[in-house]
Amino acid sequence: MRRVLTDPPIEVATIITEHPVDDLLRRYPPRRPVDSWPQTHLSREQVMELLLQPRYRSGVYETEYVRRRGLRWVVSWLETLGLDPGSWTR
Repeated sequence: MRRVLTDPPIEVATIITEHPVDDLLRRYPPRRPVDSWPQTHLSREQVMELLLQPRYRSGVYETEYVRRRGLRWVVSWLETLGLDPGSWTR
């Protein structure tokens, strides 16, 4: 015999209506989308200078070498997209 449930038990309905995500969304609402961030308008040189500052350095030569190479690769790739400044964040 097949049973058909018409109403969920009260406990289930309470859990569904009082989900913890709802509380988090009230406490930490999502920020509004922006057209661009100021950093997305920086030149290649400015980006390199910003991200290679001493506060981001590890002090390990091999790590710094790989970071610089990776940063150059990512910036070069972004330049190949041919996007307007600031638009790659959309």
